[in-house]
Amino acid sequence: MSRRSTITNRLRVLGVTPRIVLFAGLWLASVSVGMASLASYDTRPGPNAEPPLQWPSASSIEPVPGRPTLVVLAHPKCPCTRATVAEVAVLMTAFRRRVDVHILFELPAGAPDGWEQTDIWRSAAAIPGVDVGIDADGVEAARFHAITSGQTILYDAAGNLRFTGGITAARGEQGGNLGLDAVAEAIIRPKGAATSAPVYGCLFRREQNS
Repeated sequence: MSRRSTITNRLRVLGVTPRIVLFAGLWLASVSVGMASLASYDTRPGPNAEPPLQWPSASSIEPVPGRPTLVVLAHPKCPCTRATVAEVAVLMTAFRRRVDVHILFELPAGAPDGWEQTDIWRSAAAIPGVDVGIDADGVEAARFHAITSGQTILYDAAGNLRFTGGITAARGEQGGNLGLDAVAEAIIRPKGAATSAPVYGCLFRREQNS
């Protein structure tokens, strides 16, 4: 008797029919594909902004003289942005008195009162030294050319662009990453060329609806 026949007979004794084996194989294949797709999504960045090389004078944010300015454009309901807010907290632990930080949450036109008051907003508001505000209808995001929630932009004290991108390693992932390191380096060294890193997050509504 062949090895294949022996295995088949044993499976039949256990009540496992070829059809069950086929279905199990198909199920395992679909799970594998789904996990691969999820992993690909987690590590696929969103579009990175190309902000003005000089601080946009039309912005409602007023930079503090003599200090770099960090702006984070965020969507209050984007789960990926929780990690970005957590990394801002890490950054502020080290550089609270050396950088002016603003997190602006998008508030679409017509949204009900309190729409933006999510756990992500509350986490951001709890970070000492961070100014949290509303970006009504994405006006500020448009000024900085931000498309993806979690977009982080740093200008030096002279108003020169120093960093654009994300400060997480993947969607919703906390921990050391190139973006956070680049921002820290730009704060420590006042002069230098602009750098970038991938940004991971949901697209803003104006992009989703376009």
